[in-house]
Amino acid sequence: MDKQLIIFGASDQAKVIYHALPDKGICAGMVDIFGNPAFMEAFDRSYPLIGDLGDADQFIQESGCTGIAAIGDNARRKRVYEMYANRVEMVNVIHETAILQINLLLGKGCYIGPRTVMNHQVEIGDNVIINTAAVIEHDVKIGSHAHIGPGAVVAGNVEIGAGAFIGAGAVVIDGIRIGAGAVIGAGAVVIRDIPADATAVGTPARVIKNR
Repeated sequence: MDKQLIIFGASDQAKVIYHALPDKGICAGMVDIFGNPAFMEAFDRSYPLIGDLGDADQFIQESGCTGIAAIGDNARRKRVYEMYANRVEMVNVIHETAILQINLLLGKGCYIGPRTVMNHQVEIGDNVIINTAAVIEHDVKIGSHAHIGPGAVVAGNVEIGAGAFIGAGAVVIDGIRIGAGAVIGAGAVVIRDIPADATAVGTPARVIKNR
């Protein structure tokens, strides 16, 4: 990254991504996407802050920069990504301890957390979060705007749809298909396909809600 980086978000996920940067000096600052004056007043100024979205727009006009959406909620992260993907170059932030095979296909604007392991022939879309110590085995496909929680294990030949959420410590066995927008609860063990927009929890995982 030669250009300065804007982190779209200013809460915990933004700070996680900030600490993953090999050079903190490359970060122009974080952006409060909600424009909450009370939040801005209480913001920890040991982190760089640009301001709200209006301030970010002005910064983008005045200087070339890159960006990443740092928001845990998939829908909000998708909205911010789509607002700015045509205006700034969305870049990936990969923690230095992540273990990635060289034939990984990685989209734009993704965050890959510490001690993450990704095996060969993994394909990941745009604006995806792969959190701390997640394991993604061979021939897995993960759609754009998805979120894989800390310590989740995704076995080989799994397909995870766009905007899906895999909770912390969940396990998805070989060959499973998880539909777009599906939510898998923390610690669940998924042994059968989960339809789009469904919420599944438990061991084995069962669908408890459809949106």
